[in-house]
Amino acid sequence: MAAYIYKFFPIKLHILLSACLCQFSVSAQAVEDLLVFPEVRAVSANDVASSSDIFAIIDFFGSASYGQFRLLGEVVLTEDDVEAERLQLGYEFSGAATGWLGRFHNPLGFWNTQFHHGTYLQTSISRPEIAKLEHNGGLFPSHITGVLLETTQNLNDGASLDFSFAAGTSPELRANTGQTVDLVLHPMEVFNPKKGDHRLNLTAQAAYRSGGTYNNQLGTFISNVEISVAGNSVKKIDLSIAGLFAYWEKQNFNAYSALFFAKDRVETGLSTRTGSFSSGYVQLDYLLQDSWVLFARVEDTFGDAGDPYFELMTQFSPETQVAGIRWDITYTQSLKFEISSRESTGINAGESYTSTLLNWSAVFP
Repeated sequence: MAAYIYKFFPIKLHILLSACLCQFSVSAQAVEDLLVFPEVRAVSANDVASSSDIFAIIDFFGSASYGQFRLLGEVVLTEDDVEAERLQLGYEFSGAATGWLGRFHNPLGFWNTQFHHGTYLQTSISRPEIAKLEHNGGLFPSHITGVLLETTQNLNDGASLDFSFAAGTSPELRANTGQTVDLVLHPMEVFNPKKGDHRLNLTAQAAYRSGGTYNNQLGTFISNVEISVAGNSVKKIDLSIAGLFAYWEKQNFNAYSALFFAKDRVETGLSTRTGSFSSGYVQLDYLLQDSWVLFARVEDTFGDAGDPYFELMTQFSPETQVAGIRWDITYTQSLKFEISSRESTGINAGESYTSTLLNWSAVFP
């Protein structure tokens, strides 16, 4: 496995990172960050297949600045592929407003804007089901290729109001290469933009951030997505999404949650079906000592029975309970253990299975 990863490192990775950062290499002081987030994960599940696996991921994150210009790139290397997850060029109009062009994270809810692909940054190993990335069976777009505007309005008490507006391409819903089942959302690829039929995705988000020691947040978001479908009798899906999110920290406790409301319209050549559902999560973290954290998360979904969009998304678990512990071995490395109970969908709908995860993750330098 390690030999496979390092075989690809000097070839594809060099090309992708060069595309992200070479424009700013004329000044050694222009490059602000180049971080590496490696992880190794062991998974065991008592589902129908009684599956288990061990795999490695390396996430490379780079950012650079030159005057008012900004550049950000994120490349994820797995055993099967190299993916440019983010590649965005920005211009800072002022200290309170920045515009971006490229592929970026969809500002939809808390998790998608606070944590990127490096697992080290989040307390848990897994993401909430409703915040899963597209290629892992997520319900909603995690990435947009287009334009993003971010603004901040400072308030008198040290708090701020943050606004984000994104407009760009939506993902295409299709099976992964070599598969005929389990449709997955596929965002536009940075270096292969003509692959797939990508339509319009609009998202807006507003958040209040408290001042002082704690970074407490309360926010809302809204999105409209038009999704094309390949290799299926369904031709088009329209999604309207709205929701709320909150983050609260106090001494040894952290709490974060999000609630999503969605309406869907699924069109085939002969008929149109509509539905609506809601889904959300609450996660609590408790700092035992300086290097030990307990965490637990509860997730639930309502209105999914008979929903036409849910019938297509068979990798989503509508009800999940998660518990685990994180040990920060050093300032830059952590070891995590997580156990979860998840409800199946698709042909095994209603059945529950248990999975256990063991994860080592880090950030370098």
